Amino acid sequence: MVEAKAIIRANREDKYGNCPIYIQYVNDQKPVLFFTGIKVPVIHWDKKRQLVNSLIGISNTKSNQTLREERKREDGKKNSTIGLMKSRINQIILDLLHNDIVPTVEEVKTRYNGENNNKEKKEKLLDVFDQYLEFKRDVRPKLSVNTIKHYTTLKNHLENFSDKKKLVLKVNEIDNKFYNKFLKYLFDDLEHSNNTVGTQVKELKTFMNWAVENGYVTNFAYKKFKKPKAQANFTYLTNEELDLLARYDFSNNKRLEEVRDLFVLSCATGLRFSDYSRLSKMNKLEDAIDTDFQNRGS
Repeated sequence: MVEAKAIIRANREDKYGNCPIYIQYVNDQKPVLFFTGIKVPVIHWDKKRQLVNSLIGISNTKSNQTLREERKREDGKKNSTIGLMKSRINQIILDLLHNDIVPTVEEVKTRYNGENNNKEKKEKLLDVFDQYLEFKRDVRPKLSVNTIKHYTTLKNHLENFSDKKKLVLKVNEIDNKFYNKFLKYLFDDLEHSNNTVGTQVKELKTFMNWAVENGYVTNFAYKKFKKPKAQANFTYLTNEELDLLARYDFSNNKRLEEVRDLFVLSCATGLRFSDYSRLSKMNKLEDAIDTDFQNRGS
């Protein structure tokens, strides 16, 4: 009997060197792919066993024991997700055959999406977001603390918004009505800037893309959400203010005097911190500064 199998798409490598894993079903030479939500380096994919194995290349020594245990736990979670998804699709194929229905790729996909649609009606947005956070922490361990903080901040805002407005947020009901109310909450209640709100919108769309890939969402209204445009406010010193600063007496504080001198130099020349930090006497000409650091050996 033809069964679904797990495959890795090596030609879809992302900037982190990870490739997506799909469940593939082929019938009458027609393939259909179901994204598992998991990405790993090609070298960590055991094609024969259809499993993630990140222990490849890590010797079984005492010094590597902790690392191997962590990798085993991570692999176990990923393989469990892959196995459950593959079993689910194979069960759909078996049910179709049992009822004398040809398991075409269209029929299997329709049944699979139909199960997901039933699931969507029950899924609360915050519950799905918890799964998203777990996925980010487990599958993308290289993410920085600040990146994870962005996701948790969005989740906290959604939770507080839900409580304050007395709303039960459903993941498949994120539409323009929700978007307008959420933006009003961020701007009016939290008094966030355009840039901060823009970041929240960006993270929300990233989450929704993940929810679509994992079968929680069929409503694509979120794709039209746009970050509010921000007007840049440029703060600068006038020539008079800069002259006043240059003449100010910092003789009682040597450190501030040096900081002031470098700041005024930067303003007068347009040199960046990384540039003027490298200046030496070799860069000084009669009436100019030579910034050709490479040729000057600076």
